[in-house]
Amino acid sequence: MGYYGLINSFDNTIHGNKFSIEGLGSSIGLILKDPINNIFAMSHISLPDSSASKQGYHLLFPHTFADTSVKDLYDNLIYNGADESNIRALIVGGAKLFLDYDLTYQENLDVVKKELKSLDIEIDAEDTGGLSERSIVYDTINDTLYVRKSWEFQYRKIIQESIA
Repeated sequence: MGYYGLINSFDNTIHGNKFSIEGLGSSIGLILKDPINNIFAMSHISLPDSSASKQGYHLLFPHTFADTSVKDLYDNLIYNGADESNIRALIVGGAKLFLDYDLTYQENLDVVKKELKSLDIEIDAEDTGGLSERSIVYDTINDTLYVRKSWEFQYRKIIQESIA
């Protein structure tokens, strides 16, 4: 948790073309993409708010927190050549796995969506909420998101809105 990855298809030193996260519970898998310039990034966000972090933890590990991860991921895309007008988002996770009084799952979703809105980033697709842990695979070559809930045997394709 709290990690991220970036794929720039124009960088010849990178040979991978897929991102994956296993076992997303109340955490959020956030994918930001510029499919026009072939630059993609994914973050595994576990907590909504960095304000309670101690000793600068949020500065060392910004992708642990929703309020710092979205902007950092966005900045990494721009730094690597993405055009801000092309950046879109995919969101997965935010399941309610814990006790009734723990609302981390909902807070994670709310903060991610708020941060995306502040950057004018539209959400192309999401598979969020519910009671099941998820695993995801995102294929950057054909811009396809696959999700498998803990009780499912196969990944299913998540349909994305087309860019207008």
